[in-house]
Amino acid sequence: MFAPQKIALTERRSFGRMRQSSTRGESLGILDGGRAATWEKETMRRMPWIIALLAAAIFLLAPAKTHAQQYTGASTSVRCRSTDGRFRHCPVNGWVRGAQLTRQIGGGNCSQGRSWGYDDRGVWVDRGCQGEFQVWTGGRPSGRSTVVRCSSQDGGRKTCPAGGRIANALIEQQFSGSPCIQGTTWGFDSRNLWVTRGCRADFRVWLSR
Repeated sequence: MFAPQKIALTERRSFGRMRQSSTRGESLGILDGGRAATWEKETMRRMPWIIALLAAAIFLLAPAKTHAQQYTGASTSVRCRSTDGRFRHCPVNGWVRGAQLTRQIGGGNCSQGRSWGYDDRGVWVDRGCQGEFQVWTGGRPSGRSTVVRCSSQDGGRKTCPAGGRIANALIEQQFSGSPCIQGTTWGFDSRNLWVTRGCRADFRVWLSR
């Protein structure tokens, strides 16, 4: 006789529980949606910093590239080795106008201006660098020459007057640990030498008449 009432009461209780569960679910959904929106806004706010850090990491971890320069005329191949990390000079016949590392043959890092370079008489290596170099030679510049010391302080750009119209220039002696690479960290125009990124050296400068 009371069975229908009991069934109705049971159904009402079950419906109440379902409604409470639904309400809790909606509340949790709103809360989760709010957290997701907040996280998204915070991520977008930090995105420029994240991109900048990733770019810096890629730059620092990327292998160093050889700074290629274009030369014409007679050239020769020279193998030069720094054994036991010592400085070595490898002379060539003729006046050197330029040189490029074509193949590294040892385990030591070869970085132009740091562990290898050239002067007007040949190629030099240091700090374990061992490599093969293409060396371009030619006639020695004619005319009056002078030595100009030019130093990039704190990595900034510095111009140094040569006292006349420049016909050519070459590193005579480097003093900096930072690389001195022609066209990248040093160069010249018609009147001045320039250095940047910490390059410090004495330069042999030929002046036109």
